[in-house]
Amino acid sequence: MSFDKRIPLHKAEASGNELNYIEQAIKAEKISGDGPFTQRCETLLQRQLDITRVLLTTSCTHALEMAAILLNAGPGDEVIIPSFTFPSTANAFVLRGAKPVFADVRPDTLNLDETRLESYITPATKAIVAVHYAGIGCDMERILEIPTAMEFLSLKTMRSGSMESMQEVFSGPLALSAA
Repeated sequence: MSFDKRIPLHKAEASGNELNYIEQAIKAEKISGDGPFTQRCETLLQRQLDITRVLLTTSCTHALEMAAILLNAGPGDEVIIPSFTFPSTANAFVLRGAKPVFADVRPDTLNLDETRLESYITPATKAIVAVHYAGIGCDMERILEIPTAMEFLSLKTMRSGSMESMQEVFSGPLALSAA
């Protein structure tokens, strides 16, 4: 007897009002963001995370580009990013003239190797972009323990994660989460 133990990765699942919500979004002509559902979600996250403002984007690429603009990244700035990441992680900063500094990743998670991170920090470092790859979180607590890490922006990008892992992003003086 053969039994398929694979978990379908891209199988859509509906468990409630999803089809009704999709219909509402289509009727409102707001299916790509900044519509009533986006606003409701932003309000919910602001309340649950007890923060002033949440800005949702349609992709991690958009969020990283927004972060680079808000950071005012440009020529002379360095941005530490994992050596294993999506091209858009570096592109968001390169397009504004900043230099990406590719940092080692851990072989077990493919996330930034927090034990080596401090060696990449220079006076030109403007940000650390911690990418939580494949839903596996970086050790943000350890990253933020690096003395100089608190002096500049720590960006955390999440391709997937729970509310608990989202809350830790707000440990720094200014932190953005790109989901």
